[in-house]
Amino acid sequence: GKSTLFKQMRHNSHRLLTALAVACGASYALAVDFIDLPCDAREPYEAPRDPRLEGLFAKNALEVSKCGEGGAWTAAYGRQDAKKAFGAGHNESLFWGSYRPHVYFGMKTREAPDSVVTGIMWKRKGDDGVKHECRESDKLKKYGWNKHDGRTYGEQHIIDKAQWVTLTTSFVKPQILHKSTAVNPTENTPSTVWHQKIEVAPYGESHHALVEQNKGPLELFFYIGTDCDGSAVDEECPEYVQIGGKAPETASGRTVLDLGNGQRVEIRTEGEVRYKCVDDVATIEEQAVKWDDDADGVKDTRCRVGLFKVTGVSTVIASLVEGGEADDNNDADVEEWFKKGEALFKAKFEAAFPKKLEEQQRLTAEYAISNLIGGAGWWHGRVPISDPTGTKHTDPITLYSFVPSRSFFPRGFLWDEGFHLKAVLHFDKALAAESLASWMLTMRGHSDPVICPGGWIPREQAIGRAAQSRVPKEFLPQNPMVANPPTLLSLVTSDILTKTRDFKAAFGERCKATDGLAVGCAEALFDQKELAASLLPYFQAWSVWLVDSQEANKAAYFETGLEPIAEEDMDKPLLQEGLYTWRGRDPSDRRLVPMTLSSGLDDYPRSYWPSHHEAHLDLACWVASSQNALAEIVESQGDPSATAFDIIGNKYRKKAYSAVQAILMYHYDTSKNLFADRGLVSQRIVREGTVSDGSPIGPSITVRRDISIRCGNSEGGTADSGIPIDDVAAMQQTQKWNADPKIRPKMRVKITKTLRFKKNNVIIWQGTRATVNKIEVPNKKNMIEVTSDTGVTFNVRFEEVRPLLSTKEYGDYCPEGYPKFLYPLGDGKGGLQMRSKIVSVEAPTPGLVTEHRGYVSYLPLFLHLLPYTDHAEFVDSIISALQDDSIFSDHGLRSLSSDSQIYMIENAPGDAPYWRGALWMNMNYLALEGLDYYAKQGSAIAAQTRDSLALRISATVVNSYNKTGYLFEHYDDINGLGQRSHPFSGWSALIVNILAGKY
Repeated sequence: GKSTLFKQMRHNSHRLLTALAVACGASYALAVDFIDLPCDAREPYEAPRDPRLEGLFAKNALEVSKCGEGGAWTAAYGRQDAKKAFGAGHNESLFWGSYRPHVYFGMKTREAPDSVVTGIMWKRKGDDGVKHECRESDKLKKYGWNKHDGRTYGEQHIIDKAQWVTLTTSFVKPQILHKSTAVNPTENTPSTVWHQKIEVAPYGESHHALVEQNKGPLELFFYIGTDCDGSAVDEECPEYVQIGGKAPETASGRTVLDLGNGQRVEIRTEGEVRYKCVDDVATIEEQAVKWDDDADGVKDTRCRVGLFKVTGVSTVIASLVEGGEADDNNDADVEEWFKKGEALFKAKFEAAFPKKLEEQQRLTAEYAISNLIGGAGWWHGRVPISDPTGTKHTDPITLYSFVPSRSFFPRGFLWDEGFHLKAVLHFDKALAAESLASWMLTMRGHSDPVICPGGWIPREQAIGRAAQSRVPKEFLPQNPMVANPPTLLSLVTSDILTKTRDFKAAFGERCKATDGLAVGCAEALFDQKELAASLLPYFQAWSVWLVDSQEANKAAYFETGLEPIAEEDMDKPLLQEGLYTWRGRDPSDRRLVPMTLSSGLDDYPRSYWPSHHEAHLDLACWVASSQNALAEIVESQGDPSATAFDIIGNKYRKKAYSAVQAILMYHYDTSKNLFADRGLVSQRIVREGTVSDGSPIGPSITVRRDISIRCGNSEGGTADSGIPIDDVAAMQQTQKWNADPKIRPKMRVKITKTLRFKKNNVIIWQGTRATVNKIEVPNKKNMIEVTSDTGVTFNVRFEEVRPLLSTKEYGDYCPEGYPKFLYPLGDGKGGLQMRSKIVSVEAPTPGLVTEHRGYVSYLPLFLHLLPYTDHAEFVDSIISALQDDSIFSDHGLRSLSSDSQIYMIENAPGDAPYWRGALWMNMNYLALEGLDYYAKQGSAIAAQTRDSLALRISATVVNSYNKTGYLFEHYDDINGLGQRSHPFSGWSALIVNILAGKY
């Protein structure tokens, strides 16, 4: 009987297999028959576990909330076997790379804690700053890698319109290139590790000549040295590092710096070369700006960094040479190496994306994949962790990752990386595998696995001082209870670890001879099965942590409310099974709608009132998708009939089925044919309140007007919030009086948004105290008639509103972590900055949040979680709804439908709409992948929608790149123009997959 079954399951496990109940005919289950599990699935079993996971699965549901309280977060396992899966050719080819995405051009070794780095800077003589780190404020007309293969060669074009110059920066690694392309890779190995070339040319001859005349020639700086960027917290940087034993020698246009380790740097240029020692890369910009040609010389050749300044330059070639004389290091040979590098890139690109493209499409695609791969970073250091006892740090972490934007986000982001690897794996699967393994090895386990089960991966990893300097200090600590979409597991792990081409037949001998570095041999650079086996415990631990830490409040969906479940209610369905909630939503968030940063969709509208009644559709989808991927990995580890792996595989399949079943049962509105979040909703129809642009906010809610305030903490951090006008106990209003404009009386009042006084209605005028009985609403000229109890009437024009606020009274309105009220914010026009906050007219009740339609609504389709066989009509109806013009714009899929009541509405003053209508490449690509899946299942409407969407979104991105030379963070849904951060070659690089038809 169902009652006995559920009692047993409740007592024996904290999780219920809803799919089991449906398959076995439980009468209370909704009539959705998508899952058909055999009834013998009810038999209890204990899946075997990796011994390294012991302790990580222990869980006390009541203790999970204590994860952020004390304890330590350290490496999940004592050894890191994943590194053994990569071959020598792979590791050798990645030792040097352009792993400094935050600078315009530089290279770095993969060494910890101190790496060898190179870089360039440029300026005009007399300028008070240099161009060095990628910043949007530099307003370069264009920059970014046009060609980059991740291992041997890269080239980028920089247009600096302010200086009227173009710089073409490129590198090539002859030793690796020789091994990749030579007939006999082991013979005649070059002595040069790399060449770096900087070519300077005028941009606009007349303007360039004028700048040269007024400001002098361009000064170009090149540096090489050790950088202890990863020596954060308690790893001390070596006090003294010898860069060389003697001063650089210059002869015949070649300056040679002996590094004292059997290597030397050769600088070749027709310009004038000067050199000086610098003790810290962190001060390199200051040293360049303050360079004094008369005073500065070679004072000390023993230092951390060697800095060269070159003037009167058109081309500079820097080479790192090993051993004796570099007989291959003449001008003709150098150019030949660059030509070979470019040819290798083209061969790799055509092999990865063989589809014939138009010229502008090809240029866009090459730029997209190159700037993504060229934006890889390699960092070593500690990640700050938020803790009630103060900021703590993990043990040292090493991360290899691609970055979303070199100018704005030059660091690792967990959910972004899954989308990044979707593009990278087609070009070089071993690079994608390297990143996947690196991210998994950043997993931290808690010192008390009973309180904190599973493994946690910090979602934003700013490692080292360079990366951390680009992030406000208050945003650095990562919360160990906050998740991120597990895109690495859901989207790419199976492709990287279980789907292998049979390269041996076609490339076997060539791949072996080149250690896997030849074109088409990327899959020979690592052992997929060994890597999958070594990473499996990490995937399992991540799955445990994700499910346990983000599970929705169990009691929220019981009729008994939050009270303990009575014995007589034990046979009622566990409606919360398969429901999950993003952590980190703050009920005290004073924005229009509280943010959901952990989802990756930031300001995408959810329930307006965060509560324990929330269950987020997108998180349930990510859980289901990740469980399916985990099952595929487990099943790929050997014979599917093998008992151990077969049982584990079934376990994860069942979790995925259960999650999908919960999505269909609890996140689907039949009447609206719409998937949605669950949470508090308001049904009362009102039309009060407007947002800042004066448009109605919607029929079911009202808007409260708040005064914007700034708060702070003891560490100097600041955050903005708001105080409802009705709560302001004292306001000082500066006025002009028609009778005597010189007099400026003060009112101490409490006002509402309609400006009617409620109490303390006292006005002081010409030394006389009077009580204000009546204040009319302002007329069109902003004049207000004020009548006192003495019968005197005044006409007032309000110019400013300035609250008399105190830290003591208003600190409670400050956001968590910023308890100190500082001051109200102005609007830049002499008045106060106001903000809107959605409030409910009556108490909201739990339900489906169906008033918003956007990316979240269609994620079950995008992740192809909905079975098509026997349910084609249902799936096709969802696809048909996606074609509505409010979602499907001329340029692609909107993040939020244009008929939403907060479409393109700012969330706070200056907080422009983000996921409220703009087109995002990652979700448009996911949509295409889902549509392609259903098209292959036989859906004609899916095929038609896929082709139409691919044409629209590709035209939008290609046209934008053609006009601007950049990829952008997202695109305008009306005109298709790029918006926000640029160059944004993170998930926007997925345009290469779309153009090539790689879904």
